[in-house]
Amino acid sequence: MKKTIVLPLIIALLALTAWVFYDPAPKPNPKPFDVQKAEDFDYVFDLIKQEYPLLQAQKNATGYDFVADYAKHKAHIMQAKNPTEFFFLLNDVLAKLDNEHTHMMTKADVQYAIGIYSQSKHDDYRWQIYTHLTRDKRLQQAYATEIGITKSQEEQARREKIAKIDAQIAVPANVQMFDVVPNQVGYLSVRELTHLSLLDTDERHAVMRYLQKIKHYPALIVDIRTNTGGDTRYWTQFLLPAITARPLSLDLYSFFKKGTQMDAYKATRPTMTDIDRTQVAKALPVSADLARILDTFAYQEIQPLRVDMDPNGIGFGGKIYLLVDTDVYSSAETLAIFAKYTKFATLVGTPTRGDGVGTDPMIAILPNTHFAVRYAKQLGIAPDGTINAIVGTQPDVLVANPPNFTLPTDVNVAKNDPVIQRAVGLALSSH
Repeated sequence: MKKTIVLPLIIALLALTAWVFYDPAPKPNPKPFDVQKAEDFDYVFDLIKQEYPLLQAQKNATGYDFVADYAKHKAHIMQAKNPTEFFFLLNDVLAKLDNEHTHMMTKADVQYAIGIYSQSKHDDYRWQIYTHLTRDKRLQQAYATEIGITKSQEEQARREKIAKIDAQIAVPANVQMFDVVPNQVGYLSVRELTHLSLLDTDERHAVMRYLQKIKHYPALIVDIRTNTGGDTRYWTQFLLPAITARPLSLDLYSFFKKGTQMDAYKATRPTMTDIDRTQVAKALPVSADLARILDTFAYQEIQPLRVDMDPNGIGFGGKIYLLVDTDVYSSAETLAIFAKYTKFATLVGTPTRGDGVGTDPMIAILPNTHFAVRYAKQLGIAPDGTINAIVGTQPDVLVANPPNFTLPTDVNVAKNDPVIQRAVGLALSSH
């Protein structure tokens, strides 16, 4: 498929430029490695203890107390014999938090952040992260090798790539579109919410052509099963404006703890204020458990999500069904919340994985090894008063995926998908 490559190329060059032009030999850290790794662990642990928003929520939900295991965590990372082992062992510790926005950043993660955040406004916290990542010579040295992938994994990936080329297996398109019931029920699946600046022009045109075709159908199924997120703007500025027949809006509440990183973040966010408990109580159902959790938070922010009608859109007047499952996460989860609470669509499937209320996670650089760590920074609350990262979003109609599920690429596969067929049944019964 032909792609619009100019902007992605610029992004790649920015990242490459930042990566290549650095002093190849910063002065070595004079501290013994045991001291370096102990200090870096304490730095990360203190960040999590002070600023990570989900500690108490995780403890309430599962009984696991991450902070209480400090000694066990530290003993684990102190086994590291070199920085690479330290990287992986510290990532093991962070995995105990069971949050995919919280992890050690690989070289690929860092380069992607540099490319995307280079487009940020200079008064935005993402620009500050971009400058920290590009100006830290020790970080560039730390990531001079492929941290995040072992030699055996690299060899396996190489074998798989060769096998894929030899077999000429086509990578599935990001979107699939076809009628599941001719001239009555349209189907559109989206695998990934591509960053808006990287969105394939052909994909835009293909989606718009199909939407024009089904403009007067009684129903449309939008399938985001397996979608783990990406860029919220994919659906706020492209997909939903092309479909909706009315403007849509939803305010989502997030809460932040006090801390060095969070206070610096707040300085870039005029919409971030001290918690107003009266306002919160009016906007959200606050349970006793949630009230106790919020007692440990200092700041709040309202995230206004708005979707306007695209003048070239279809203003769809039929029923819309959004298919979800346990893989739906991050900005795809935000779409699930938005669709449910604005009544843009009826949700069909299984509960989502959550963590869709808020903005990009925070990134910090470790003081000795200069690896980067990414962590969730805000407690996002769904309109029903639940902690979204813990509970996810419940579908309106509960139906499980079939065994060995993959997204269908044609109507024949869709006929054997119980989630799609349940949505079809709902569509035809309401027509």
